[in-house]
Amino acid sequence: RSWLGLDRLLPVESGNECRYGKSLFSEEQLALWDMTEYPEWSAALLSELANESKAANELREILQPTNTPKLYFSTMYTGEEDIREYMEFQKADYEASGLEYKLNIETAAKAEWKRDALGYQDIYKNTLTPFLEKCGNYRLISIGGDHGLFFAQKPDEVANEILNFLAETTE
Repeated sequence: RSWLGLDRLLPVESGNECRYGKSLFSEEQLALWDMTEYPEWSAALLSELANESKAANELREILQPTNTPKLYFSTMYTGEEDIREYMEFQKADYEASGLEYKLNIETAAKAEWKRDALGYQDIYKNTLTPFLEKCGNYRLISIGGDHGLFFAQKPDEVANEILNFLAETTE
């Protein structure tokens, strides 16, 4: 069923888990999202995972900078505050799902930053920044939130950044 991609058409009911995005979206929006959110382990997904690294390396090799303005939002943690903010979003989804969020956000954020700060900084310095430099003419916006939901978590901030970027690049 998963291999053929049928999970998208006939999803399996999940148990009493935290519903990702429940604090942000209506039930109708979540139902629409659910229709596309079940990739599981189809042949297409396995092919993508198997070839992702090779394709990314090939892209980096042929990528040439351009003068076209580019705006890039990154939800990569740049400090303990970003982690705390993300955990607040998680907590809101747990509570909207009727579940208890069991982490102490302050303590957990401090512990995660202490444990993983060098890794996050390494990715920023040695992966993200070199990629953007190869793209040329970019603006990097570090924004707290979830990778797939930051635009819904901070719609005003995202909209303002986009509008400012457009105003500055179209003058």
